[in-house]
Amino acid sequence: MRKNILYLLLSIAIIMTCIYLGYEAVRIHQLTGNGAAMSLSTEKFERRQESESDILILGDSLAYGVGASSRETSLAGKLAEHYHDSSITNNAEVGETVGSLKETIDEKITRKYETIFIIVGGNDIMKMHINIFNSANDIKPIVDTASRHADKVVLVTTGNFNYVSLQPWILKSVFNKRADMLRQAALKLEAEYPSYSYIDFYAVSMDKEEYKSYEASDGYHLNDAGVYRLITTTLEYIE
Repeated sequence: MRKNILYLLLSIAIIMTCIYLGYEAVRIHQLTGNGAAMSLSTEKFERRQESESDILILGDSLAYGVGASSRETSLAGKLAEHYHDSSITNNAEVGETVGSLKETIDEKITRKYETIFIIVGGNDIMKMHINIFNSANDIKPIVDTASRHADKVVLVTTGNFNYVSLQPWILKSVFNKRADMLRQAALKLEAEYPSYSYIDFYAVSMDKEEYKSYEASDGYHLNDAGVYRLITTTLEYIE
């Protein structure tokens, strides 16, 4: 009798696990489909003009503009709105990782800039095949190169993953650990590079309802409100 009960409980556990895994697979497939569609339809914002103040943007799809409803409401667009006399060059790429940026940063920095904004790290955290230890180590060469080509360097990695819809909840602690590894590597460089600022979005406190109001339809990127929150947080820190 006891053995039958154990078999029954085990069967129920297996069925529930399969249901959960199937649900997560369908849910994440739908969200990644939304993200792919957004990436394909996004046009990055740039403003090339003669200016004494040149701004360069490097990084991944968030820096490129994915998630925003228009070029003007993207991160680059909002920076252009704030720095209205500045030339804005956007050399971000969809899918950029810390490692790929380290390998290509010399090609993407073509002159001296007043400020270089770098938004990167999300792909390193979400893609489990990427060695996060290597990503953490690669942050310093990026900051070092950028600091030699700009009066000011600003880096954003990610916030915490407590409420990110794209992640399976069972992996939340894993993603948070990976995010914090990048964060710690970035934070310690502030003492070494006087012109460098790290925006610790990981430490920004917000509840689930507030975070969801910033999330785009792919459950990962920031929508217009999220971009605005990121920009205001960044500018408050560096100005």
